[in-house]
Amino acid sequence: MQALVRAASEPNAMTASPEQMPDAIAAASTHKPSKYWAIFSVMFLLVLVLGVAAPIALLIWQSAATTAAVRGGSAGAFVSATASQGGFLSTPLTNVQTTLGSVVVQGAFSAPRGRALAVEELNKTGLHLCAVGDLETCLPLAGQWAGELTATPQAAGAFDFVGHGLSRDNLDRWLGAGLMVAFIALLGVIAGAVPRILA
Repeated sequence: MQALVRAASEPNAMTASPEQMPDAIAAASTHKPSKYWAIFSVMFLLVLVLGVAAPIALLIWQSAATTAAVRGGSAGAFVSATASQGGFLSTPLTNVQTTLGSVVVQGAFSAPRGRALAVEELNKTGLHLCAVGDLETCLPLAGQWAGELTATPQAAGAFDFVGHGLSRDNLDRWLGAGLMVAFIALLGVIAGAVPRILA
């Protein structure tokens, strides 16, 4: 009984004295996540979802969707084509002469003389010069088209990615920017976590 009373009257070794409290609080505060670590963590998660996962999902959807011409207009009949050599990083261009004028396309284009041509706006990749009725012959225009384009019957059943600003080029740029920002945010998360690990 006397031993229990003596043990109760002695100071507990596990209880910090008033003099030790500031040191204990300071030691505990060093293990709290910093404000910058929290900011970069939230930024990394947001960019991962909105800047990486979202464009990847849209690219998968675009790849699975059917390619269709949503708008089109006559470009006349094929007359001749003159190709120009592309540079080291640039695509060769072809100046296609038709009965209605000329159209410059990216890549090499050829067709039988008199073959009917059309400028088609594809739902995924924008303006192309095509042989009428054959989307396999389409090549992208190297600029805008000044002629009139009207909606096609296929427009009702196809999602217009280009019309909504979701062309392949735009999605690739979106994904590239998202990966770059995600990498920067990840560096911020790592930089904020190192002091906590070493503490």
